[in-house]
Amino acid sequence: MIEVIEEDFSIDEVVSKTRTPEMGALVIFLGTVRNMSRGKTVERLEFEADNSLAVEKLKEIRDDAIRKFGATDVSIIHRKGRVEIGQNIVIIAAGAAHRDQAFKSCRYAIERLKDIVPIWKQEYFEGGSHWVGEMEAEERSEVRMVDISKKPFSFRTSRAEGELILHPETVEAVRLGTTKKGNVLSVSEVAGIVASKKTSELIPLCHQIPLSSVGVSFEFLEDRIRGACEVIATYSTGVEMEALVGVTTSLLTIWDMTKYLEKDSEGQYPIARLENVRVVRKEKVEL
Repeated sequence: MIEVIEEDFSIDEVVSKTRTPEMGALVIFLGTVRNMSRGKTVERLEFEADNSLAVEKLKEIRDDAIRKFGATDVSIIHRKGRVEIGQNIVIIAAGAAHRDQAFKSCRYAIERLKDIVPIWKQEYFEGGSHWVGEMEAEERSEVRMVDISKKPFSFRTSRAEGELILHPETVEAVRLGTTKKGNVLSVSEVAGIVASKKTSELIPLCHQIPLSSVGVSFEFLEDRIRGACEVIATYSTGVEMEALVGVTTSLLTIWDMTKYLEKDSEGQYPIARLENVRVVRKEKVEL
């Protein structure tokens, strides 16, 4: 059952139409209207929906839950229009052979519903109302750095790696140092070190960390260059972002210095791309 409706739904009917003999578990999420929100007394809710697109997205969620988590079936019904305090808003019934599959499918469905389904909620209070998405956007805009002033210093290391995919001929030119822009690896190593030191200038909420050491290295494979950046600091927060910024910048510098070898006849890059950028190790040792 996948529906967007104005009237209330029957929980028993949803369960009956979802249940099958293959199921060993059936998990139900029931969303209702509460009387308080953000410290204000709620009088009622009103929902608007793009019905056809909403149903399409709900079916997509159901199919993904079946594929990702092994659900046997998932029913989702969401109301639209005016809904009073204590009334039902949405029901999700997820059935599967095992309870873990059912729990995961149900949780996935409600989280994805909030993210991608075109159903909008308006909360009514005494003397006013607001669309919930607008309020949440305002709250998300109030960004701030995490206060680490009371955290003790620790010895911290982080290593990030990534790969730049190139034509084999380009990789060989970099290895031999025959590119027309000069020593690609030396420039890229320095670029990675400088970028790592400037991470807090590039990523707004990163702390300014006094780095003890930054090391950048490269490994040549047939159709790619693998870069690594290892960062060390004694501080009260980690250096993962510094390592990621360092390795990414070093690989982008290689791309910049070899892009004339990678462009096709139309000026595009059919091969060149970054892959597998990730933190491969982080350590923290209390002092």
